[in-house]
Amino acid sequence: MFAMFIVGVLAGVVFGGMLLAEKNGFYLGGGFVYSPFV
Repeated sequence: MFAMFIVGVLAGVVFGGMLLAEKNGFYLGGGFVYSPFV
């Protein structure tokens, strides 16, 4: 149960970070930096 909660929180943080990164012109995720907008 707790592990699933942690996974959910991490997924939420990653998803939120993706939205912010898209505004800034870069995408951070999967353990690497990928820049489709640059």
